[in-house]
Amino acid sequence: MGPATLLNIIGDADTTLDCGEACASYKVFLPRSGRAVGTTLGGLSVGAVAGAATVYAPEGLSEMRWDAGTEILLLQVDRCAVEDALSDALGREVTSQTDFAPLMLTGTAAARSWLNMLSLFAEQFFQPDSLLNQPLAGLPFVDSLVRGLLLAADHSLRS
Repeated sequence: MGPATLLNIIGDADTTLDCGEACASYKVFLPRSGRAVGTTLGGLSVGAVAGAATVYAPEGLSEMRWDAGTEILLLQVDRCAVEDALSDALGREVTSQTDFAPLMLTGTAAARSWLNMLSLFAEQFFQPDSLLNQPLAGLPFVDSLVRGLLLAADHSLRS
């Protein structure tokens, strides 16, 4: 939907996904069951279990591994959409990539609220007759998800 891609991944075997170096999107991994571990290009490994989320900037994720039986909701957002929303919020152009903390602290009210928005979007998006599959309703919701991510996740330009 617009600048966002939403995937629901269910692994029936232990899986490693090589994310490569060329990726122009921000990624949020939300395990719904099981456990997943992401490794950044800098070699930092960040694990997440059901209910926790990891956030990666473009070119920030080297690989993702998950155990058999793990279900992951993956949101990918085009780099320009995140940076345009941040530029709009700051009132100035963002000229460099925004670095997010890899683990979203889900104990905060903002993070819980954003994760609820993401879950609602997923629930509706995967229903063919949902209004969120119509650009008139879906695109503004995606924009709200992007702006909400900027409020819910720690990043280098958050004050």
